[in-house]
Amino acid sequence: NRAAVLYPEFAPIYNNRGNLLLQIGQVKEALKDFDRALLLAPGYGAALSNRGAAHFKLGQFDKATTDYTRAIEISGQNASAFNGRGRVHLAANRPYSAQRDFSRAVQINGNFAAAYRNRADAKLTIEGHDEAVEDLSRALAFEPRNVESYLRRGDAYLAAGNAASAVKDFNKVIELAPQSVAGYTSRGFAHAKIEAYDEALNDLAKAIELNPRDGRAYAVRAWVYKQTQQPDLGQKDIERALRSDPVVADAYWAQGEIEEAFGRAD
Repeated sequence: NRAAVLYPEFAPIYNNRGNLLLQIGQVKEALKDFDRALLLAPGYGAALSNRGAAHFKLGQFDKATTDYTRAIEISGQNASAFNGRGRVHLAANRPYSAQRDFSRAVQINGNFAAAYRNRADAKLTIEGHDEAVEDLSRALAFEPRNVESYLRRGDAYLAAGNAASAVKDFNKVIELAPQSVAGYTSRGFAHAKIEAYDEALNDLAKAIELNPRDGRAYAVRAWVYKQTQQPDLGQKDIERALRSDPVVADAYWAQGEIEEAFGRAD
């Protein structure tokens, strides 16, 4: 703030302050700083990329795409802009366009772990499970303690039908983040996939202990109860899941599984 007072016409000050505001969630205030930076320096590629990120966080996909594209036109070597535009494409359900942008980002910067993670998400959307695993492995080579990458790779292994490898990745998630509800929930599901039902129920109980309002953990446990021929317990967990989160998709999926196997509950 003091630098902006001393040097009010220096665009990088506003860009840097906007970045800090963006990181702490003050997106609208960040947007004002990026606007100011670009008023002073219309060709400022970094500020365009950052403003694109702010628009993206606000759900303003068209404005975000415009900013990222302008940044790319100014410098075709702006890996951050390609990655950002790819995220917009993915959020707007354009996975092939997203994949192209993420590929360009990692061509420019071969160590760009986030772009590999994002490209994996795009590949999972089009059921490229094995390729997604490869990209997440690349991301982990650069960031070996990144919990999100292990979570995503575990999910990719599950989608590819490799539950045993998924369990190993979720083990790593829990090692790195012992309070991870997602880690225990996902490992519980993976354990059930290999018919290790006791381990699955223990994991899901731990997830619920950590967060008694986590709808997904109840929903997954309901499915495990279905697998172990306990539909009444499963139905109770579905009710708990929907009380915790009325839109949790896994609860409706588990309910459908129970109804298909045992008939509609009274």
